[in-house]
Amino acid sequence: MALPSISNGGLGQGLFFLLQPYPMLTEATYSWQNVALHCGPVSRLCPIPTMMLHRTLRSLAVSLPLLVPGALAQAPVPALNVEEVDRYMEHVDFLASPFLGGRLPGTEGMEISKDYMQFYFERAGLSPAIPTTAESDVGGNENSWRQPFTLGGKYTVEEASFQLVGGEPWIKGEDYGVPGWGGAGDVQGAAVFVGYAVESGPDGYVGLSEDLDLSGKIAVMLRFEPMGAEGKSLFVKRGWSPQAGLAGKLNAVRRRGAGAAIVINTPGAKDSRIKRLRDKVVFSGTQVDIPVLHATSNLAQDLLDVDGKGLQLAELIERSNAGETVQDLDVNLDIQCKMTYKGATAENVIGLLPGKGELANEYVMIGAHLDHLGMGNFGSRDRKNAGKVIHPGADDNASGTAALILLAERLKADFDALPEGTPARSILFAAFSAEESGLIGAGHYTKNPIAPLSDMSVMINFDMIGRIENQRLSASALGTGKGLKDFLADITDRTELHVVLKESTMPASDHWRFVQAKVPVIFGSMENIHGDYHTPRDTSALIRPEDAVRATMWFHQVALELSLHEGRFEFQAPEMAGRRKPKKEASDGESKVLLGIQMGEAVEGQTGILVGSVIDKGSAARAGVKAGDVLIAWKGKPIKDLASLSAILLKAKPGQEVALTAKRDGKEVELKVTLDAR
Repeated sequence: MALPSISNGGLGQGLFFLLQPYPMLTEATYSWQNVALHCGPVSRLCPIPTMMLHRTLRSLAVSLPLLVPGALAQAPVPALNVEEVDRYMEHVDFLASPFLGGRLPGTEGMEISKDYMQFYFERAGLSPAIPTTAESDVGGNENSWRQPFTLGGKYTVEEASFQLVGGEPWIKGEDYGVPGWGGAGDVQGAAVFVGYAVESGPDGYVGLSEDLDLSGKIAVMLRFEPMGAEGKSLFVKRGWSPQAGLAGKLNAVRRRGAGAAIVINTPGAKDSRIKRLRDKVVFSGTQVDIPVLHATSNLAQDLLDVDGKGLQLAELIERSNAGETVQDLDVNLDIQCKMTYKGATAENVIGLLPGKGELANEYVMIGAHLDHLGMGNFGSRDRKNAGKVIHPGADDNASGTAALILLAERLKADFDALPEGTPARSILFAAFSAEESGLIGAGHYTKNPIAPLSDMSVMINFDMIGRIENQRLSASALGTGKGLKDFLADITDRTELHVVLKESTMPASDHWRFVQAKVPVIFGSMENIHGDYHTPRDTSALIRPEDAVRATMWFHQVALELSLHEGRFEFQAPEMAGRRKPKKEASDGESKVLLGIQMGEAVEGQTGILVGSVIDKGSAARAGVKAGDVLIAWKGKPIKDLASLSAILLKAKPGQEVALTAKRDGKEVELKVTLDAR
């Protein structure tokens, strides 16, 4: 049953959708009513702009006199087609509509966006590109349109109990909590008090000796670090030092064999957190793989009272402030914790246009990121509206993914018209996910390509081509391929746009992952970045579709000629360009500093930010941060995920020196980072 139409805020066309699965659309089913689609193995609710669907799909490719390499070398860039401009704008309108909520990976809006891209890739005549182990009905392995990868997830505590062996259980949520600092497990063992569980500190402070053996025992530790009579740190003048961080303390006892840990709120500490009991999992991963409980100071005193020796928690705290305090508590504890992990999965949507002849096993890739910022909980440049208002991402990057659809249609028609026996490279069309989260989708592809990356001739990336000003299109990163700039120079004379050819590049979009993998790239974007980027103002009403389609048609000619070009462009390391700044800042909402890292792909159970790569000579590189490090704390405060790191960087200032804690090869490394200005 069709529901009432909803305005998409662009051309005012209705969005019709059905609640039940239908077979794949055919030409005969197109009408203004009862429009649905079935994408992939599972049917889903998916609206489609009906102005597009009621039309008969026609080939819009401009006929060329003779589709052979010699003729193509002189072929004009296809002329602007008014109907094609309308269809381009309809794609942008839909992808940037409030209905999709800003296309944040893991949301329903992003799921619908992926279905949308898959539908139009299939309509254009592409084939699914990703090999699977599933067998098709006609024999052989069936390919998929989707390439899944993990973005991170969350642990949920299913069951938990804590008690003396043979005793009555303490009350979860009142006496103790399960905060998600550790993993699951059933542990029985002797309790050992380990003070602050700090390994070392200033002035020769030693908290845990290297030869301490906690095998099979349960470590009971104080929160924070040694403090004076006023409850303030003895290690630093203000706040807490990195040694107070939970990750370091928990890993210290884990390395010494502890089977579980209990973190006690330290009475008297000058920190409001001692008044709260953490009983909610908010991390996407855990600090350690052993059970970790958070307990009140009253519960800690209960443990001391069991042996009847009259030992007081206050006395142990005083001793721990002075140095090593490890004491058996003569009590056996029983901890049971059952947790489940639900990872967030993102997917690249990739279609294949098979090549021909002796070049068929080589590839040209055309990519654009499909995702955006959702409500702007991270990455927003508008501090006032971050996390509150949809960030539509019309230019960033509905404009680029709309171009993918037009190019798929045109290049399929071109390949169908090639004379028999004409060699042509295969073309991959990739709608990447999680670009805004750290180029993660593109990075996943470079680690898991459908064919060796040595067989990829060139990767073309679109990002923000929808608001080209003064007809100036930027084609950069050309220094990644020897002779690539010269190859494109001739094609620039065949377009109405002024194409600015640049050899340098920036690590600012998905093409960078391919540069790191030593693949020549072309980065297509507007020449000047507008001030609405990464704000709620990046709407489809501001798109300039005529020049966006002109840019698409220029890249159509580039892709076609690259697919037929006999030679290859040898990869070479490019010159790095400075960051292009928007025309105006947005509500003082953008970070003023540049850390100089790019995220890696998430690993199940991991807390913190995995460093995928480090920008040469940047803040992180100078501090000694390495690819593969996991950033876990900033000035002693935990880094949970990308959103928390973004919030930290918003408050940071250029030139500021901060203590950054990284986990490297299972050990914590303390680094000093001097922050660069953006």
